[in-house]
Amino acid sequence: MSAVLLNAILFELLAAASPPAAPATLRGTWQGTIGALPISACFDERDWGTTGGYFYRSRLRYIPLDQDQHQKLNFTEGSGSNKGAPHWSLQQPIGAVIAGRWTQGDRSLPIRLQRVALPKQDESACGSLAFHQPRLAGVHNVTAHFKKKGVGFRRISVDLLGRFQYSGQSTVQLDGDGPAIRKINAALYESFAAPRPAWLDCILGALDWGQGEGDFEETYEPHLITPRWLSVSHSVGYYCGGAHPDAVNDNLLFDRRTGSKVDLLDWFAPVAVKREGTGDELMKTLTHPFAAFVSDNAKGAEEDCRDMILEADFWDLELTAEAIRFTPSLPHVAFGCTETYTVPHARLERYLNAVGRAEIARLHT
Repeated sequence: MSAVLLNAILFELLAAASPPAAPATLRGTWQGTIGALPISACFDERDWGTTGGYFYRSRLRYIPLDQDQHQKLNFTEGSGSNKGAPHWSLQQPIGAVIAGRWTQGDRSLPIRLQRVALPKQDESACGSLAFHQPRLAGVHNVTAHFKKKGVGFRRISVDLLGRFQYSGQSTVQLDGDGPAIRKINAALYESFAAPRPAWLDCILGALDWGQGEGDFEETYEPHLITPRWLSVSHSVGYYCGGAHPDAVNDNLLFDRRTGSKVDLLDWFAPVAVKREGTGDELMKTLTHPFAAFVSDNAKGAEEDCRDMILEADFWDLELTAEAIRFTPSLPHVAFGCTETYTVPHARLERYLNAVGRAEIARLHT
């Protein structure tokens, strides 16, 4: 065998045994330093540009990186319009290594990064648990005790240790034990018991979509408390990516004897509430005349608002000591039309069915 042929065979064998070179791309999860400070960084390459972000391992607060429109390897911390913000100037990646400079004013530090993970084709590096795992270490729930109307509660809140600036989650739990209390507490703790909490899903979901970290705030607060009833308001405000933020406010009514949730619409006669479908497909909403009565024809509202209020498919109802409060659920474009209408129990009597009249009559017993 000639020396030339032998060398060719050896080269092919060595090439086959060597791992493939990492792609020369920004995409992925990176670790390295700015100056002497350890950081973790991420980049996602999209059809319309590259998004990225990083955090100092000592602080664990996410800082988005906004790509320069003309120099694709240059990024500004935060928003590109934020004059005076630190600036990144990166070199073309060489395999799994990036070098560059961090600059703010007269101060300049070297950036050195090495890729530690390359996500699958349909995954986001910046929205991955692999990237955010260090930020989650030590996050825990804290409990505080309080009383309302002589009833004891525990407030459970997630302590995010200041690492996730715009997110939080809290709920309440009744003191005591017994089947009814356990059932109520399970319903109020449902979002905390999820394998991945809603606030974290929201943060990661926003980073799947773009460069900014999402925000998520959820609270439960007891309002009406009687020997029979517990009314709890539930509020969620969130931005998890997309065109705009959103918010949901609803009220939960629990029977303290059984622990079951009660739908206040079931206290109303057909003249007030129409029912369509059966089982899981059952839909209940206010009739047009009753919606007009509740909103008093939405006096003072613009015509578009009035029409949307009267035609709303869903209404949230809250039981109070003296009244029932009605809030229409409107599309986002009409969110500014949202208003809560308070109707005293006495004015509702002719719209209630036998169950509703009986429950209102013994509300405080």
